[in-house]
Amino acid sequence: MKSRVAGSGFFSSLAGRIVVIAVIVAFVVVDVLLVAAALRATAPVDPGTPGPIPTYTSSPQPTATASASAAINEPSGVVRLLSAVSATEAWRTTPGLCGGAAPKVERSTDGGDTWAVVDLGSTGVADAVALNAGSDRTALAGHLTGSCAKTKAMATFTEGKFWAASTTDVADLAFVVRGSNRVHLASGVVAGPCATPLGAVQSGSAAAVSCADAFAVKNGDASWQTVTVDGLLGFTATGTGTASSYLLAVDSASDDCGGVAIESLTADLTPDSVPTPVGCAPVATAAGTLDPSTVALSRVGANVWLWAGSRVSVSADGGASW
Repeated sequence: MKSRVAGSGFFSSLAGRIVVIAVIVAFVVVDVLLVAAALRATAPVDPGTPGPIPTYTSSPQPTATASASAAINEPSGVVRLLSAVSATEAWRTTPGLCGGAAPKVERSTDGGDTWAVVDLGSTGVADAVALNAGSDRTALAGHLTGSCAKTKAMATFTEGKFWAASTTDVADLAFVVRGSNRVHLASGVVAGPCATPLGAVQSGSAAAVSCADAFAVKNGDASWQTVTVDGLLGFTATGTGTASSYLLAVDSASDDCGGVAIESLTADLTPDSVPTPVGCAPVATAAGTLDPSTVALSRVGANVWLWAGSRVSVSADGGASW
């Protein structure tokens, strides 16, 4: 009996040790598994191929530059725009081209000696087809980026610091529909008086269009009345409301003027009408070769602004002297 009791105690002790060892081994295994899981959770993720580090720059605002030294590169087939506000203030813009160079809008407050670039911001205007500047507000019309199928007008009351869409100006502004012979007027889109209209102005019920060596006027629903004007470079309406006459800028490098001749035509012109000489702006030598894409004319009161080539000139007596 004693020997059986002793054997039983030995095996009981051995079994207890085995249980303890098994518990310890299980604890170690669990601990190892937990540590491995923690290491996997905190392991760094492969970032892959590093991309470029973005940089952020602040473009400086362009300083005003003298108009005589400004280099102007115009797309062919379109014209620049000029809108006078007073004897000292005017706005101007290059036409720009959808899918190409953006329009460059500028403003001068010192009679055209210097010009400051006006930021169009996020307006989305890809080109400029009409410009109407004023002391309180300025409107600009052009095609939107992308398909350039839609015309949009923007207006600013803050000298170009902020712009807002203006549906009224789209309807009221006159301009040539790019790539066609059509002209947009307040009354709607009409066929132009020539195959390639260049500039368009509407004042009251009267509308006028310039073509290559020709000038045309229509009143209301009447037909276009066209007169030949050799060397026609640009034009502007005179007076307020319905124009009674128009000032023309004509290339006269070959005659006594030796620059840009300023001439006048009445609004009730006929094919036999002849322009009346007004004055001469001797700018050809400094401005270089002139054509309708490099000349713009604008009048407010007795003040007439001429943007010819790289030079801006202002007349205080209706274009008689410069």
